[in-house]
Amino acid sequence: MRTNSSKGSSEYRPCPYPVLPGCYKYVDRMIEALIDLKTWLFALFMALNSVTISLANQLQIIIVSFGFNTLQTTLLSSVTGVVIIVGVLISITIASRIPNSIAWVAIANYVVNILGVFLVNFLPWRDKVGLLFAIWIIGMHDVSPKTQVYL
Repeated sequence: MRTNSSKGSSEYRPCPYPVLPGCYKYVDRMIEALIDLKTWLFALFMALNSVTISLANQLQIIIVSFGFNTLQTTLLSSVTGVVIIVGVLISITIASRIPNSIAWVAIANYVVNILGVFLVNFLPWRDKVGLLFAIWIIGMHDVSPKTQVYL
């Protein structure tokens, strides 16, 4: 972390590249962002979130591959919406009753989400019920952002 004195002193140094006005200010901020742990934690968070979103986007294709027809696939896909609604309600209830717990609730939602990803990857293909439940709890990827919006 840079101190206030080092931030102030970096603005008044002459720039070796006169074409870029304020280049030290930009470069220093970029280096600070790349060194900061929060930047890399956010990148990890987005990478893990992308895995679950990609599985959720393939939901109907996965359900059809289990041998269900179009109507059954549509009905089984709607369970994800119910899971999201119930997850948002439970998350909001917990976060509103326990002070300063929004981040912990969000982490818990993503742990459930990652559990669903592992279940989809490691359960045998013949276990249709287990795979359906795994796909449904992958729908929890929507719960954390919506919980934070509603609070």
